[in-house]
Amino acid sequence: MKTLDDIARQLREWRIRAGSPSYADLARRVGELRGGRPGATWQGAPGRVTVYDCFREGRTRIDVELASDIAEALGITGVELDAWRMRCADALRPRSAESAGRGAAGLVTATSATLRPAEPGIGSLDAHGADGVLFAGIGGSGKTQAALRALDRARVAGEIDGVVMLHIDGPGASFDSVLQAAAHELGVGVPEGDGAAARILDVLARRRRGLLVDDVTDGAQVAPFGSAERAVPFVATSRAALDVPGMTRVDVPPWTPGEVRGYFARAVDPSCLAADPPAADALIALMGGLPLVVALVAARVRSAAGWSLADHVDALRERREGGRLEDAVRASIDATWRGLTGEARTLLKTLAAGPRAGLSDSAVRAVVDIDTPAAVRDLTRAFLLTRTGGRYHLHDVARAFARDRAREEDPPSARIALEDRLLDRICAEAWGIALALGRSDHEGRRASRAEATVPDPSGWLATDLPGALELARGAAARRPSAVIELSEALTTSLERARLPGLAEKLQRTARDAAMRIDDHVGVARARTALAVTAMRAGQEGEAVDALAEVAERAGDSWTISRVRNLAGILACRTGDLATGEAHFHAARELAERDGYDALTTAIAGNIAIARAYSGELEQSLAWDERALEGALRSGNRGLAATTLSNMCEAQRMLGRYGDAIASARRAIDFAESAGDRLALTHALANLGLALTLAGDNDEAVACLERATVTAADAGYREIEATLHNNIAEAHLKAGRTHEAGIAFARARIAPNDGPFEPARALHGLGRLAAEANPERARTLFAEALSALGDASEPLAAEIREAAASVTP
Repeated sequence: MKTLDDIARQLREWRIRAGSPSYADLARRVGELRGGRPGATWQGAPGRVTVYDCFREGRTRIDVELASDIAEALGITGVELDAWRMRCADALRPRSAESAGRGAAGLVTATSATLRPAEPGIGSLDAHGADGVLFAGIGGSGKTQAALRALDRARVAGEIDGVVMLHIDGPGASFDSVLQAAAHELGVGVPEGDGAAARILDVLARRRRGLLVDDVTDGAQVAPFGSAERAVPFVATSRAALDVPGMTRVDVPPWTPGEVRGYFARAVDPSCLAADPPAADALIALMGGLPLVVALVAARVRSAAGWSLADHVDALRERREGGRLEDAVRASIDATWRGLTGEARTLLKTLAAGPRAGLSDSAVRAVVDIDTPAAVRDLTRAFLLTRTGGRYHLHDVARAFARDRAREEDPPSARIALEDRLLDRICAEAWGIALALGRSDHEGRRASRAEATVPDPSGWLATDLPGALELARGAAARRPSAVIELSEALTTSLERARLPGLAEKLQRTARDAAMRIDDHVGVARARTALAVTAMRAGQEGEAVDALAEVAERAGDSWTISRVRNLAGILACRTGDLATGEAHFHAARELAERDGYDALTTAIAGNIAIARAYSGELEQSLAWDERALEGALRSGNRGLAATTLSNMCEAQRMLGRYGDAIASARRAIDFAESAGDRLALTHALANLGLALTLAGDNDEAVACLERATVTAADAGYREIEATLHNNIAEAHLKAGRTHEAGIAFARARIAPNDGPFEPARALHGLGRLAAEANPERARTLFAEALSALGDASEPLAAEIREAAASVTP
């Protein structure tokens, strides 16, 4: 909204929405508004023709206060009304020097206003005084409203009757142009010399007016006012984090969800957001806590009859994804944009093209050739960028603005080239993850891309991958190979990180992309990965025979080996150990033949597990030794940790507790150095069991408790019941029956992967109750047998024996 004709058109639109009241009625309403304000000295109403003129196009001037009062009479309030007042002032900027001062590249406009009570604000901001404060924040954050609230408190306290507001447009304005605009507004000559600021402040004091300088772009524009002695309050606002001598900077934060809800309750309806809580949460997230956005969305919700809250969410999401912003929001961010350096603009557009989760510093440097630290300082100073967790993030409004700017300014070929560089970087990071966590994926890769080092591979999967997947899926139609490569790089890493939802989404997208381009190997790998993900989640995946046929047709020995390995795992899970081992051996021979060392090593570990289930513990250890040798040879620390944990189990079952403890400690070292929380959980659990059997119950409890925390961090919740039961047994061996009872009670209700652990917990509680409360013990034993069903005959036999031994 940049012209007076735009102002007239908006007023006409609001008048129609308000039921088309007559101009005489509007004049009456304005008079009532003015007369009802605290401290009002004039009770009259404007003339009907005067009001009508505000709705007429072709005018060369407009009364900003009257246009604001008309808007308020038409139902516009709060932040939206403040934004409207500033837009009216903006439309007046091409005025003569009577009330404007021009600098080398910036314009300063002035207006006098009667203060009115503002919308309730943020408590932390309202705690600041009304003098010498610079309110700073991103465009639309409510800086001007915070300043006006501060000045209104000064009015209520009897310090002032009104305010002179100076608005700076552009970074080139100087203090002289600010001084000139203030002098012309006050109707006095422009003072000169060192005391110029003090003389303007003296005039303001005699007229009982405060001073607000809005949108300061350089501290020098207001520094003389800040350092001068003042008898009236002086405040300023800025879109930049400026430090001005004599002023206290207050960074204006976004509204919290609670503050947004409070505004909607006042501006729309108290029950508006309560009607659809999920849609309300989504709408609040999309608004990003910017008061200007909140006010505009609230106005839209208030006026759009027949729209559900979910409709508004969909509409706002479409606008954001399309880079479309409301005119007032765009104008606010545009004012900041004009003051940015070229490199800061490039960085802003680069971050906007990337995933919403943000980009790391190394990723930024890899895709754009700029002075990154300087650009980061500029964007941070302008409140457009934040840095958390080693990544740069944009506010959604800044992101939408920058994407729109890129569409306007950059040719499609440049935007596509940037997107490709981002995808290349993400794929390189994915192969870096594979090298650290999924060595078999890395050795089976088809891409010749060099991997990028990632400092925290496990953290990358949780924080960066969702955004990477968003970017890759968005480009899948143009560049399907990127999402296929991403899926193939991260198959094993996602399994170990226990992120099945993310894995399935990535693998399905990769499968569909591979099918579109007839990439038969890609299809076979994605379908196999989906089957493994389903198996890990305890769900039924695609039939192994069908997967084997697809892999054979594709001629991909790496996938054929994985399918045979999967067939072995599924056979062992049904108790058919002989068939399972046969599949494992066939898979291992093929992987070894074609040089897939990491895959060969992993399959050797599965053979060791099958041998252990068959009771052949020495043979199991022999296979574990082969697996460990392969893991160490390839530097696969995660696999080494898993193999050592398996060895610990076999050694423990053989009664070689010292060897078991040593293996578990080595497993912990490898898991910690690899950042593999899943392997670390198993290593800690196995060490706890070995220590319990060796009689070191205190250290055993400490290990097992650490394992519960690690499992929760890794999202490995189904092991919690097992760990609590093991903690209970360690306490019981140490004679701590009270602590054992607490741990058994936790195990009874903790997440688990079947009926065994809850039954085991009930069995433990029954044993504890047997002497003091036989009837309670028998009840617990009965519940244990009922919960167990036919899951474990050995445990059922123990429970029946314990129940039979209870004294009647």
